[in-house]
Amino acid sequence: MTDFQNLQSELQRQRGALLQRLDAIRGDFAQGRSADSEDQAQERENDEALSAIESETERELALIDRSLSKLARGHYGFCENCGKEISPQRMSALPYATHCIHCAQGEHHAH
Repeated sequence: MTDFQNLQSELQRQRGALLQRLDAIRGDFAQGRSADSEDQAQERENDEALSAIESETERELALIDRSLSKLARGHYGFCENCGKEISPQRMSALPYATHCIHCAQGEHHAH
């Protein structure tokens, strides 16, 4: 049996860390950019990396929010593909997992 209360606490902790990361990224973007053309080239590279990190952070945040919603509705911990319970080990390692390991591996091989 999975300890949902601990997983919920972990999801909330991860959510807070992701929100802080997004704030920092968006704060960096809001600072503006240098007038120097050499600095601008470096800043563009940094902006591309930050944009990728921002997108990944938003994706992870959406998964966490989805998991918290499922917890509230009592649907947490079940594979969205086959409907079987996701193993406690997988939920501990990845609290916002949406698929059991079998379905996740099948999805990975399909791409």
